[in-house]
Amino acid sequence: MTIKTELPNFIDVSAFKAEEFRNLAEMAQTDRNAKLKTIAKHTLSKDELLRIEPMTFLEELTAVCVFLFMVPGSVISIPALTFIIGYITGKFYLAVTISLGLAIFLAFVPQPFKEKSLSSWWALQILRYFSFKGIFEEQLEKDKPYILVAPPHGVFPFGNITTMIAFPSLMGFSFRGLAASAAVAMPYFRQFLRTVGAIDASRSSATKVPNEEFVVL
Repeated sequence: MTIKTELPNFIDVSAFKAEEFRNLAEMAQTDRNAKLKTIAKHTLSKDELLRIEPMTFLEELTAVCVFLFMVPGSVISIPALTFIIGYITGKFYLAVTISLGLAIFLAFVPQPFKEKSLSSWWALQILRYFSFKGIFEEQLEKDKPYILVAPPHGVFPFGNITTMIAFPSLMGFSFRGLAASAAVAMPYFRQFLRTVGAIDASRSSATKVPNEEFVVL
């Protein structure tokens, strides 16, 4: 079965090799656009549209560990791990004290946005885990104003985050996604979300972002 897409550019981002994924993010705009034109499809089969990206054990384990020990699983996995270590060692009080102290430290330590993390090997594994695909009408330009909306936008919006990761390789620049204040303040959530560019959704935080940077609602 063949499907003709209404949108002119269909790209299976999850199929990129790690080096290709990184190189696209580092290319000049004209070179990237030319490269993506050779990759983009306008007519595709149902199998291509629904294709699930195969992953090695290490690749899938990397993605699962991000979800389990960073977001959203850290609210369960970290307390559970603390309890297990305390139970095995017989030093439950010490394990809780260390875990709580680390959480408090991480909740207040500054976590800068690292744009290069978006085109890293581990970030690509998240896209592969979700078999992320991009469909867009045209290349966006960094120096033009846009309003980007990423629904659904729940407590932990995977769609928004995967788009943030893929954007430099597809469009050549990053954007800052708005996240719930509670999520950005929570340890482990905070480290991951701020690393990939998420910021507090409060007015005071959003208005501090430089005008040249994108913010997605």
